[in-house]
Amino acid sequence: LYLGLTAKATSTVARASMALAEVFDGVRELGRRARGGYDSANLWIGPELRESDDWHDFLQSASAAIDALEQADKNVAALVQAVAADKPEVVVDLGDISRRLHELAENLKLIIDGTDEHYVYSLQVNRRLRAGGESMTAERIDIGEALANEWLPEVHTAIFASATMTVSKSFEHFNHAVGLDRIGASASSSLHLDSSYDFDSNMAVVVAGDIPDPRDREGYLSALERVLVDAHLAMGGSVLTLFTNRRDMEDLYARVEPKLARAGLELNCQQRNSSPRRLRDRFINESTSSLFALKAFWEGFDAGGETLRCVIIPKLPFSSPTDPLSCERNLREDRAWVRYSLPEAVLEVKQAAGRLIRSSTDCGVLILADPRLVTKGYGKKFLTSLPTSSYQRIETAQIGHYLQLWRQAHERHR
Repeated sequence: LYLGLTAKATSTVARASMALAEVFDGVRELGRRARGGYDSANLWIGPELRESDDWHDFLQSASAAIDALEQADKNVAALVQAVAADKPEVVVDLGDISRRLHELAENLKLIIDGTDEHYVYSLQVNRRLRAGGESMTAERIDIGEALANEWLPEVHTAIFASATMTVSKSFEHFNHAVGLDRIGASASSSLHLDSSYDFDSNMAVVVAGDIPDPRDREGYLSALERVLVDAHLAMGGSVLTLFTNRRDMEDLYARVEPKLARAGLELNCQQRNSSPRRLRDRFINESTSSLFALKAFWEGFDAGGETLRCVIIPKLPFSSPTDPLSCERNLREDRAWVRYSLPEAVLEVKQAAGRLIRSSTDCGVLILADPRLVTKGYGKKFLTSLPTSSYQRIETAQIGHYLQLWRQAHERHR
């Protein structure tokens, strides 16, 4: 009896595995529809995709996989029941397999059906691999709603504390993100405290005043190249440049690194498969080394004192307009970009600026090289959310000279 049930379970699990492989082959094909994405494709499973012929073809393999998973789960569960009395030592492992099969079937059904409005649905493909690295995701669209309904009512006291919670000293975005705006005004209170650090004396903010629009790619990169070279030379290294995409970072690294090397300055870059930890250690241990980095270094990176004297942000970190969460929010809400994408980008810039001043004795310069800070009305949101109340708008040709003067003035007062 056991042998027959085992053979049946093994056979159906193998069929389910093959059926899932076909599903992910289909995911890779669907991923070809995604626009943008240098290393990976992240495609929103929205109305347009669900109404396409490609999706209807994909549904056939997905439905077959769900049937295969459910049959495999049924057969493994039958085997668990049969061996429970005589072979208890294998029940736990078999039970785990059964639960995993059940979860896979239910999760795939959730995404394929796509009717639960608590979620946004998407698929991901690694473009650097010919196969493998595909995934499908159901992401909760409103964590605040879940917290307000399921967690906050059960909590006696909760304290949220951070240096980067507010946008222009307003808690509105944070309160919505964690559900505090849905439990009644009297249920929570907010307090904004100024820092004990003297940011106005120790931190300078420079806005590059004449950077071309990034849509003029060559003009933008050429101007940014000059800013980067001049800033590194003026500061003598110890510069962290935080990029929003790999393509710009790698293009500019190829342009800037040789010029800095000729001046005796070391510049590292967060290459593919490089270790963020090793890059961090190198940056900290070599006081004049500089780094071009991506998302991993925008927050949680500590390099105090002379190790870090300047942070440069070439582009404001707005989410991509093709990002699934942004697409879903735009479908459901008017002005979703203003409500979500704008404050989230402001908070990311605050996080990045926070890399610069880690103690009361630190000092440094933040350079913002995105023209939208001066050409768009929302630019003030970023500038008024920074810890220092003033900024300098300087032409790119003068940034190097300004930094030299700033550095000399602050070194005299040390």
